[in-house]
Amino acid sequence: MLAAYRPQRILVVSGAGNPLVIERLLRLRSETQICILIDHRQELLRFLVNEDAAVREFAATPNCHIFSPSMLDSLWSYLAGLPVDGFRGVTMIRHPGSMSDDPSFYREVEGRIHGFLKSGLSDLLTRFEFESLWLRNTLLNLRFLPPHDSVREQSPTPQSGSSPERSTQLPASPALLAHWQGCWKGPALLVGAGPSLRESLPLIKALAPHCLIVACDTALKPLLRSGIRPQIVHVLDAQPHTLLHLRGEDLTDTVIFADLVVHPHLPEKLRAPFVFSTTAKYYFDAAGRSVQLQTPGAALAQMQCGEIGSLQSGGSVATSAFDMLRFLEASAILLIGTDMAWTHRQLHCVSTHHYEKWAGTQHRLQSLEHINESLMQRRQLQPVESVNGGSTSGDHVLDLYRHWFEESIGNLPDLPVWNLTADGALINGAYRPAALDSQSVLAELRDRRLLYNGSAQRIFAEAPPVTERRSDILNAFARDLAEFFSTEPTDETLSEFFDRYPDALALRKKADSYIKRNADRLTKERRQAVMQKYVGREVRRLRRWMYGRSGA
Repeated sequence: MLAAYRPQRILVVSGAGNPLVIERLLRLRSETQICILIDHRQELLRFLVNEDAAVREFAATPNCHIFSPSMLDSLWSYLAGLPVDGFRGVTMIRHPGSMSDDPSFYREVEGRIHGFLKSGLSDLLTRFEFESLWLRNTLLNLRFLPPHDSVREQSPTPQSGSSPERSTQLPASPALLAHWQGCWKGPALLVGAGPSLRESLPLIKALAPHCLIVACDTALKPLLRSGIRPQIVHVLDAQPHTLLHLRGEDLTDTVIFADLVVHPHLPEKLRAPFVFSTTAKYYFDAAGRSVQLQTPGAALAQMQCGEIGSLQSGGSVATSAFDMLRFLEASAILLIGTDMAWTHRQLHCVSTHHYEKWAGTQHRLQSLEHINESLMQRRQLQPVESVNGGSTSGDHVLDLYRHWFEESIGNLPDLPVWNLTADGALINGAYRPAALDSQSVLAELRDRRLLYNGSAQRIFAEAPPVTERRSDILNAFARDLAEFFSTEPTDETLSEFFDRYPDALALRKKADSYIKRNADRLTKERRQAVMQKYVGREVRRLRRWMYGRSGA
């Protein structure tokens, strides 16, 4: 049985009650295959490591690991740091006797293992699909970032109204997120565009004078239609249709906090102040070292303007906005409109751009309900616990976002997080008031001393309007791209180009993964052909977009 498993599969042994399984596993596994032994009895594992030769050899073998209940945090860190591009899945080898002693322990551990690998695979597929797009957008958005020499030597920081003492390190420009760290010490409303948002609009109006309002881009239209003007609109997506959530709207007194990967059409066409940030993922690799994974192009952007400020993202605008509020040092985060579920068999609140688009496609045989149902059929729905008791419909993607919130809330015990969403999935760890009417919520916030005397109305008055500039880094990249790929690239030219621009490795990541997964079947000539095909296609796409936008 074990001999049939591919070397790229992770083998997980649940229960150490039969050491003969470990002995056979050591003979049949490949040298690089990852094997994990888990048992709920720490004393038994200690005894087996000391007394059983097979388990002792297993513990000393590279890529073989033993975890007890007290070591689960190390297991999660280990799984989070594994590169998933070469994996073919996970296989569970269960010992029924051990599992019957504590079935809930093994069920929870196996569920989280599957969740980690699913999340890693989802992240990998997202990077395959969008990394070259992120690189392209970041490069083109360099035109809107201030260079080092335009950053003011002295600048009032958001924390104080007086000028700080002269420092050897220039302060970040107000166009960059790093400038705004710690600028808001009061509660903040994080508004998503979940289906229940329209039920919460009266509550948002009541809380608006006391809170900083941060709206996900999709939620802007429903808020403005109700006379609510957020101080911040957060934008994360790289696709051009993101512009449709904001175009044509009055953005007075609103600042757009945008990731550098946003489509360049946004800063080109929107007349509003922009504050740019980058996205970074922090994790520990298999050796226990701390690793920062940035989006492609972020290093080039930092060369141009210095420290930008990075956010961690769980894959959605709402998760990124949550980390932004942590960065701004909000005293409490109030989630509202973050359903994380198909509430009432809908994904978005009425009045979003989606409904404006669908309104033009309606006819006698295609209603809004039919459109929503067709969207639901494309997802693999599963029941999740509802905030109001019972269950509601969720799916794999929404579950990833919800788990990210739950994990982040657990890692921030000193930051109060309230879930004021009227309906949707339960977010464990977020406080849920007994009553959601405005008077009760305000009274409870006042009792807990979470209300703030200051106003968020003019806090971002210093944010500058977006300005297009000449970017020397963008122009140099465009010239080198044209020079290196004017003819068919060779291994030498590829190596030289990617050594000069490590961020551009995003152009070859899909080819690298394909070659890695099929290394034993590809000849050298075939590997070169695959690399030239993938990289050539991405370069042609990139050059087409950069033509006319750079000064090269």
